[in-house]
Amino acid sequence: MTFLARTAGLLAACALLAVATPAGAQQRSGPGGPPAAPVVVAKLKEVSDAPKSDYTGLIQPATRVLLSAEVAGRLKRLRKKQGDAVIAGEVVAELENLQLEDDLAVLVAHMRETEVQLHLTENQQERTAQLFAKKLISAQQYEDGQLNLAAARARVDSERAQVKRLHDQLGRMTIRSPTRGQVVSSNLEVGQWVTPNQPIFEVFNYEEYEVLVGVPGRLLPSVPESGPVTVEVPEVGATLHGNIQAVVRHVDSATGNFTLRVQVANRDGLPLSGMLARVRLPLTESARILTVPRDAVVRRGDRTHVVIVGEDNTAQIVPVQVKGNFGDSVIVTGPGLKDGMPVVVRGNERLFPGTLVRIADSQPDPASRKL
Repeated sequence: MTFLARTAGLLAACALLAVATPAGAQQRSGPGGPPAAPVVVAKLKEVSDAPKSDYTGLIQPATRVLLSAEVAGRLKRLRKKQGDAVIAGEVVAELENLQLEDDLAVLVAHMRETEVQLHLTENQQERTAQLFAKKLISAQQYEDGQLNLAAARARVDSERAQVKRLHDQLGRMTIRSPTRGQVVSSNLEVGQWVTPNQPIFEVFNYEEYEVLVGVPGRLLPSVPESGPVTVEVPEVGATLHGNIQAVVRHVDSATGNFTLRVQVANRDGLPLSGMLARVRLPLTESARILTVPRDAVVRRGDRTHVVIVGEDNTAQIVPVQVKGNFGDSVIVTGPGLKDGMPVVVRGNERLFPGTLVRIADSQPDPASRKL
């Protein structure tokens, strides 16, 4: 056989070998072959959960009180300032109105005089009644006396009502907080004249917060009317538990969003007012989903896969799609995936289909807590 014939035969054999062996595949190790690759595995876990999405809202106190004066007056004493804590019913400021006090003094004096006149009229009518009973005076005189007595009593009642009204007005010059909380604004100085309905104090109760979330109108039928949700505050690294209080069933024409009210208990007293929060909302009913640790997902270009350890301790490459986050894990879908399958979380980058592996360690099941 010539040299050229032997060379052609060798090239043909190499071509056949290349076709028979897939590129990049690693044959299973046998006696004398390469050692099994050590890997760390965790179990693929099936859990029940509803798909969720995050939306941003502004945190504000659930109870906010704007205090104002009901009666005009001059600020006599400022009991609380910005930043001070208050309890329900506590005095925050005292006003004075010298004109009202003078008017009250004059009215009280006049009322006392009118009460004396009433007493004299009552005594006079009592004598008139005695004379009428003895037929010493006419019925007309007796009836006139009764009318005078009724008029005197009416004058006393009227003046007593006016005195009470002024007393009430002066009483309302002591301004009290209707709730416990903190004074967040106070725009007053001692001696300043305050008019009715003029804002004086703003008090926030930080025991509970409310998050107002804008949600796209297309999701209105999907968002539940009530139920627990998770509220994350990235600015302070806090994760809080909230409850849906109300779904405002009106879509704003400018934003295309409707408003969701979420109430959050603030047992730790965190100062969160005015910050932004992420609210994670369930958008459909719960369903069975598969989760794996984040490290189990291998990305190569635009392809994503996980490595399952088969019963024969070989690597099985399963293409997957990542559907979202679930605690410390991710939600995946892929052919043949089942609950409890061992999935490689360390050493998976260097594995190919059929690679013999040795399980060096196992991690606990992926966290199944719901966010």
